[in-house]
Amino acid sequence: MDVLVIGGSRYFGKRVIALLRESGHRITVLNRGTSPVPDAGIEHLVADRDDEAALESVLAGRSFDVVLDQVCYTPRQAETARRVFAGRTRRYVMTSTVEVYEHEDSPVPLPETALDLASVAVDTGAPWDDPAFRDAHYGEGKRQAEAVFAAGSPFAWASVRVAHVLGGDDDFTGRLDHYVRRVRAGEPIAVPAVNRPATYVYVEEIAAFLAWAVEADFTGPVNAHSHGPLRTADLCAEIERQVGGRTVFQQVGVGESEVGEVLGDRLVSVQNRYSPAVRGSGAELRLCADLGLAFLPWSPLGGISRSSLDGASALEEDPEFGAFHRVARARGTSPQRVALAWLLSLSETVLPIPGASRPETARDSAAAAGLVLTEEELEELEESAGAGARG
Repeated sequence: MDVLVIGGSRYFGKRVIALLRESGHRITVLNRGTSPVPDAGIEHLVADRDDEAALESVLAGRSFDVVLDQVCYTPRQAETARRVFAGRTRRYVMTSTVEVYEHEDSPVPLPETALDLASVAVDTGAPWDDPAFRDAHYGEGKRQAEAVFAAGSPFAWASVRVAHVLGGDDDFTGRLDHYVRRVRAGEPIAVPAVNRPATYVYVEEIAAFLAWAVEADFTGPVNAHSHGPLRTADLCAEIERQVGGRTVFQQVGVGESEVGEVLGDRLVSVQNRYSPAVRGSGAELRLCADLGLAFLPWSPLGGISRSSLDGASALEEDPEFGAFHRVARARGTSPQRVALAWLLSLSETVLPIPGASRPETARDSAAAAGLVLTEEELEELEESAGAGARG
């Protein structure tokens, strides 16, 4: 088969490429050109995957049996890939992560069905081009990217939700080394107060699994991890047996159940997802207001999907959040501006982080600071967004 690998120049990616070559497949690697391909016999295409025109140019006249995308991190990248590879491949395999389940609190590994991709709010306007934002929202970016493909793709689509990868002398993540160094030195290892087991996979195993996924014909998401979950204590106990030292755990509070412990005097701000559609951090927002801490809601326009900057606001396109459109029409402004003004009304410490891909979008968002909503409007919006949203 002709296989295109996007990224894949290091760690388990280069192992996947080696296995596919050993199986007789013709491999082409596409990356930005900052990393060499693992083997001189592999065709190398250079393009920035965020530059759709560059991708179209370098892939002109090309088609592949399968595309293995190792570096799809955002819904914007997924939308670009869906357009660019329409008619250029019959199968698309995305390397995803078990971090897509990060909002689930479960003592046991979750099945693929635990995440309903149809219910995931996709926000391509979030600041995904900011590396710091993308790294901080790694699981969310992958979740939204999966949702884009699942919503409808012109090719067979699959995602491999990779567990935490361990092993290999070339492990650039430092994940295992982090524990080894601290156990050896007897230094404290920070763990959450409720420390759930996690799933792991050995680097050679995940390489073999991804190579199999390229050749398989399943669609949709699949979890990929070694047998059984491990607790941090299990991992550190084995490190003690192998290299000596002493394990010292230091508990730190995380999660909504320890909201008072988390916020306190150790933070100056909290950055959580919060919008008309996603309001799971209401307790944190209210406590931030009480303590005078900045609350920075990211993806603040979730649920307000249609941009009235592109035309008239249509209530039927957002029936659940129609109040934002009704207020916008009455005010002669955009529902996005109304949503941001609503967020600003929740507390003086709220500072939304809206994304913007066009100058007019940025100007519209900035103007929300000058939009003062009436009590009647706020009540209507509160009912639309959900009772109890305001602090």
